[in-house]
Amino acid sequence: MTEQNTLSISELQQQVNAGDALAQYDLARHYAECEHFDLAFEWFRKAAEQGFAEAQYELAIGYFHRGNPPKLVEWLEKAAEQGHVEAISRLKEFKDPDFCVQIASSYSIGVDGFERNANLAFKWFFYAATHGGSAIGNFEVARHILEGKVVAYDEKGAVIENGLDEFAFAKLKKADELCGDIKQYEIIKKGVNCLLAACYDQGIGIKKNRELAQFHRQLGIDESDIKKVYESYLDLPSQFTKESLGEIVANNFEDNTDLTQKLIEHAFKDSKGEQEFKKFSLLASKEIAKKNQELEAKNKQLTEAQKELEDMMSMFAHKFRSPLDAIIYNTTHENQVKLYTEAAQTMRGLLNIFSIISTDAEILKDKIKQDRLGNGRLAGVFSKTLDMILLHLLSVSGAEKIQQHYMAYAKAHGQCDADVNYKNWCEDYFELEQALQAEWEQSFALLLNQSATLEQRLAWLEQHFFKLKLIGFERSDIQFKEYGVTESFLTILLNEILVNAFKYYSSASKHPVILEWTERDSYQVFICRNPSIRSERTIIKGSHKGQAFLSTLARKTGSIFTKPTPQDDFVVEFGIPDELLISK
Repeated sequence: MTEQNTLSISELQQQVNAGDALAQYDLARHYAECEHFDLAFEWFRKAAEQGFAEAQYELAIGYFHRGNPPKLVEWLEKAAEQGHVEAISRLKEFKDPDFCVQIASSYSIGVDGFERNANLAFKWFFYAATHGGSAIGNFEVARHILEGKVVAYDEKGAVIENGLDEFAFAKLKKADELCGDIKQYEIIKKGVNCLLAACYDQGIGIKKNRELAQFHRQLGIDESDIKKVYESYLDLPSQFTKESLGEIVANNFEDNTDLTQKLIEHAFKDSKGEQEFKKFSLLASKEIAKKNQELEAKNKQLTEAQKELEDMMSMFAHKFRSPLDAIIYNTTHENQVKLYTEAAQTMRGLLNIFSIISTDAEILKDKIKQDRLGNGRLAGVFSKTLDMILLHLLSVSGAEKIQQHYMAYAKAHGQCDADVNYKNWCEDYFELEQALQAEWEQSFALLLNQSATLEQRLAWLEQHFFKLKLIGFERSDIQFKEYGVTESFLTILLNEILVNAFKYYSSASKHPVILEWTERDSYQVFICRNPSIRSERTIIKGSHKGQAFLSTLARKTGSIFTKPTPQDDFVVEFGIPDELLISK
């Protein structure tokens, strides 16, 4: 965000309404960060139309994601004219037909982070054909149309409804002309001739002509058998064929090492360095294939270990946010020594337990078993965890995670229309949300400053969020040292599950969230029943690593955690072995 955001929300909104391009750009960035991309696109467009270079560049990127190459280049040119460095660089790329073909190919087969999408592939092949004179672009445009898998457009972006076959035939003829006698395009030229033969044979876009069909068929390839197609490709000694060989084999013959070796030998039979090639061909042998499988298994183990470490680091950072937000708020408002002390001790305990989790699971279990004396109780851990969670979620940085609660509160108190949805709320009630956030944060902090009881805080919670019902937390047989390893372990568990209850709660009839601590089959089981709906849980409100981390935590402590079933009422259970918490 730019320095414009040092203004208050009301001042920013006034400048947006007045048509200030910088303010419109800032608002677009806000929507983009909230992942409201359609709204972001519209405000980038408004700022771009006023000549704001940064917005023109962002609008161009928006057209890239919408599959509109002409508009992409148009806005890159506008930004580049104003000296926008990134726009100048990207403009050179997008004016290169080979680069556009690469993008199209990525969409066509779904690689390099691109989802497979035939229509977007067609648009980029079409752009490479019409704006760059690409032989491959023209060939692929014709092929996509003849296969009937895309919506075809002309150069003005209009859907081609009539004369589609004639259009495809013309593109084939253009591709044939552009291929000429260029060695690199020999394979493409064979494909072009194959399609031309089909057009003349069946009268697609041109009158039937058996003689011309036979002529082009002889120059093309027989597509009725994929193996013959690739063997025909391999008859060509061009470097292009050899470089494509690995992809051909991987896509079609990965489970047939005998055929793989035969094709490789065929490809290199006329090339130099035959002795060196024989060494290379051994890679296709069954013995090497077996070793590759073993290597893949080891790589998989390493990948899983790396992912677990990444999840651990992510959760480590995530769990520190709550006590940090408590310290930050306390620093700028109340300056209570008690809150500083509690937050610092909590962070020290979390640091200690994460260091143990990441090194030796047995040490972790032993330390929890030994931690059975002290003033710590389940109810106390819950009380402190609830305070940390609310101070985090009620901060400015946590607002987007509980947006539905602000919206529901505003509806219930007549502060907005009853039929407001997320899009309307974000667009029309931004100031109201900011006002509610500040009011709730200050209100709850005041309760803490007055040393409110747990009952008073739960009453505040019911008024602003939902009713929280506790069952089984008044246990005297589970005790531990305050801020020790057991309390830190339980804090992590309660924090992760309860934060998700806040983030994904949704109930028109205001059903309560139920937290229950119970015993079952030699396990101490923590259960959270959270009224929710599937659509609420599809909204991204975090890293989505929480459940993976709970699975890791369960494995390292011998606990039981089953990922919750995707249903409207969200139920999470975590069972801790009795031997870790209960003295026998």
